[in-house]
Amino acid sequence: MAYKLAATPLEYSALLEEWPEFGTEEALDSYLTERGQKITVWSAADVGAEIDRVGLSGSPTKVLKVDFVTLAGDDTKEIDASQEGLAELVEELARDYIL
Repeated sequence: MAYKLAATPLEYSALLEEWPEFGTEEALDSYLTERGQKITVWSAADVGAEIDRVGLSGSPTKVLKVDFVTLAGDDTKEIDASQEGLAELVEELARDYIL
């Protein structure tokens, strides 16, 4: 291998397809462990976390404000396909607080 490999045990089966020279998951695990490249995976149970307080259910989203935007196609503008045209467009978008 030309570069440093670090992986979790969850990735072993995919890595063995890519690097069959390891032969088994145990051999790959040993290789990574010896070199300090095995990434430890912690679960909620490992750290004693309450399951309902982690993941999607434990990540409430607080909404401050909802803006409803209606796009209207009445106003169109043609710009040149040039550096100057692009610069004018960016300037206008910045001026209108779009960029």
